[in-house]
Amino acid sequence: MCALRSRAREQEDETPVGVRVRREARSAYASATGAAGRAPGGRRRAHFAAGVRDALDWALAYGERGPVTGARGDAVPDLYALTAEVDAATVRLDDPASPVDDREYVLGAHDALAWLCGHTDERPLARKVALHRA
Repeated sequence: MCALRSRAREQEDETPVGVRVRREARSAYASATGAAGRAPGGRRRAHFAAGVRDALDWALAYGERGPVTGARGDAVPDLYALTAEVDAATVRLDDPASPVDDREYVLGAHDALAWLCGHTDERPLARKVALHRA
């Protein structure tokens, strides 16, 4: 029975979340969950990390609503739904009247979702962490 569970876990780890595999998305989620709690870059970094965390939370079907649109779902969203959320984030980022904290949150969600969709190979939080270390 243990071998069956192990094989099922391996298969689950390889199921797609966008163009990534679930294992990669879960690893990024774990990093984002830790980063949202400790923000060496201050409040802006915390909002960015929260956006990443919430986007991955929704994409992994842990959360019920999309981070930008509030789209509901109880399963892993397909690539079309993930792309629609990225597009909504892009529109929100183009709004010059958006408050800084909201903008950082949406930017975090955008970066995570764009990574899941294959628009970038840069894992979410990698760039922000590097910027705050400099």
